[in-house]
Amino acid sequence: MKTSILSMLMFFIAFTANAFYPSERMVNILNSGDGKSYRTAYEINSIEEEYQLLEHLKLIPTMQMLSIIEGQYYDILVVGDERIYFKLIPKHQKQSV
Repeated sequence: MKTSILSMLMFFIAFTANAFYPSERMVNILNSGDGKSYRTAYEINSIEEEYQLLEHLKLIPTMQMLSIIEGQYYDILVVGDERIYFKLIPKHQKQSV
C-alpha cells in the first residue's frame, strides 16, 4: 500500500512539474522572439514545436497559413484577432538563440 501511494505521489509531482514548467527547448523558443511579426517570429525547427508552444500557452488557432517572406518560410497562425508568426528553421541551420 505504501509503495503504491508513494508511486502515485511521485507520478503526480512529475506530471504537474511538466505541466507548469516549460522544457528548455520551449524556453529557447519563447526567448527567440515574441511572435507578433515576421521580424520577431518565434524560431522553430518543426511544426510539432509550434503546436507544443501553443499548447503550453493554452492557445487554439483558428487558421494557419504558410508564407514565404524574404526567402524564408513562416507559419502564421490566427488566434482570436491576433496573428502569431513562426519562423521555420531546419535543425541543420543555426538559430539565433
